[in-house]
Amino acid sequence: MDVTASAQFSTPPRIALKVDVDTLHAELEGMALLPALEQLLSAWRGAGIELTSLGAFLAAMDAAGLPRHRTAIGTIAGRSGTVALQGPEFLPRSQRACA
Repeated sequence: MDVTASAQFSTPPRIALKVDVDTLHAELEGMALLPALEQLLSAWRGAGIELTSLGAFLAAMDAAGLPRHRTAIGTIAGRSGTVALQGPEFLPRSQRACA
């Protein structure tokens, strides 16, 4: 797989959400696929996507107001193996003590 194809494969389809969380593996994208990673990050920045750490993102959020979801195990088309996915919501905001 060439660098361009790798960057295109690694770019998930965007859906109408305020936030997308993407996982990058330092042992792959940060080393073996560094040219593809650089191209991917450049493309994201060019598309106006703000890159930040989860820690910085959480610090700026109202964590008590975030939805709670179970973790589910499943598969993603085009990716081998199983992964952790967002499962069904539990403890809706209306049922929380802080609501």
